[in-house]
Amino acid sequence: APPAPQAGSAAGLFTHGGPEFENRAAFQRIQNGKARFVNVQLLNAQGQPVATVGYNHPLTLRMCIEVCTDIPGELACGYHIRDSNGVDVVYSDTLIERKPIMNARKGDRYVVDWSFAAALKCDRYSIAVVLSIVQARQPLQVDFCDFIPVSAAFTEEMMRPYGVLYGAVHVANEVSVSLVRDEGRPA
Repeated sequence: APPAPQAGSAAGLFTHGGPEFENRAAFQRIQNGKARFVNVQLLNAQGQPVATVGYNHPLTLRMCIEVCTDIPGELACGYHIRDSNGVDVVYSDTLIERKPIMNARKGDRYVVDWSFAAALKCDRYSIAVVLSIVQARQPLQVDFCDFIPVSAAFTEEMMRPYGVLYGAVHVANEVSVSLVRDEGRPA
């Protein structure tokens, strides 16, 4: 089992999004009343909310979660980054990352920070978030607590000075280039 989060270690990071977040999150939101997102923010390296991000700049997707009833077992959350056509280009969740919330209690509050560098093509993106109770692992069955199709949005700037990214996502590669000379060819 993953280690339990440190009690109080993220108290200063937990924020309610207020009416601005609730209005943004209301569109096609699905909730069951067991746990909920009270804020979702995309933050730059200085911890400030951002709507425009530079190519491959460090970001943090912060989820503030409130538990409304005791939840034995695993409470999982995840995110989808979707392009302007609604296509999922990035996805992760706390099960994939092996960091589920275990045995959450009514009144518990959690901050889940996802840190990454956005290496995406220049486009407009939305972030969908999901919070669910794991009912079974094989096959995966969940009870959706909160699903927000558009919790945040951002624009990825053009990747300078590199040029244009022709795919949806750049994956960091380790590249090796070797010159092979024919034995009869002069150096």
